[in-house]
Amino acid sequence: MLEVKKVLDLIKSPISYWMGMRYYQSKNWESAQKYFEQAIAKSPEHAHSQFKLGMCLLKQKRKQKAHEYFANAVRLLPSKDEWRVQFVQTGGSGSQGIDLESLVRQEIEYTPRKSVLYDKLAQILEKKKKWWQEVEVLKKLIELKGTQPNLQFRLGCALEKMNRFDEAAIAFESAISQSKKISDASWYYLLGNALSKTKNASDKITEINEAYKNAEIFDKKLNSKRFGIGVFHQDRGLWDEARDAYLHQVQHQTLDDDLHYKLAMAFDRTYDWEQAAQHFGMAVSINHKRPRTWARLAFVNERLKNWGAAAKCYLMANRVSK
Repeated sequence: MLEVKKVLDLIKSPISYWMGMRYYQSKNWESAQKYFEQAIAKSPEHAHSQFKLGMCLLKQKRKQKAHEYFANAVRLLPSKDEWRVQFVQTGGSGSQGIDLESLVRQEIEYTPRKSVLYDKLAQILEKKKKWWQEVEVLKKLIELKGTQPNLQFRLGCALEKMNRFDEAAIAFESAISQSKKISDASWYYLLGNALSKTKNASDKITEINEAYKNAEIFDKKLNSKRFGIGVFHQDRGLWDEARDAYLHQVQHQTLDDDLHYKLAMAFDRTYDWEQAAQHFGMAVSINHKRPRTWARLAFVNERLKNWGAAAKCYLMANRVSK
């Protein structure tokens, strides 16, 4: 019966629908849109015109309007799975009153083997910080699509956010081992970070160091080859870990003023003002021409209520900035 309805919908297509299809096939979205609009004006119940108009609008990046026509098409011909997918995919583009998570879950009940729906649901849950649910959805997605590096990486990220570091490390290891080419240093960093927080981390020092070494090798953004793995911790706001990593690094680079500055900032963010003052002081003793370092040294001296020292540092910041 459903197949008959599909055929009848096409047989009853207005002439303007077929004119629209000519432009649609040549990717002339604006011209096709006009003909599909004419077709709908003549036959509002023509599902294919509703769907194709939605696609034209989607191609023109008008997702919210496209969603309305996809909704019409699904209502008129609910058996078209690919239409339902487009309806779901555009549901989060600003349409008011739509609970996209509930919508996707309903669609999964209707088409439980559609991996694209699980992918969409996992993205929604990640944005909502429902990581425990995201983990289960990603596992189902892996079951449907087979194990893939990117899916294992996403699973590892979700597990890490739940502090399930042993499982996260396994997922990251799986992602890396399956990937033919890794260009993102964060994959190795996240593996090393997860391993360092596992129950038996003390037995995995070699694996942790290897992961961090690879992160530094592939890093193209954070200058970790100079500053060490601390920059990755800092980039994620993990200031305790950044502080410890910089302390280790500075033992080998005692005359690097930028490294002392980074270490001082880590102490600053962990509210250890005395240590922050010490390393900002070392940074300006190595390079006294940087206003930002003098300004930060002034700030921590204020925290320590060393008002005279703070005033002198502010004067130096002003002087070297000229």
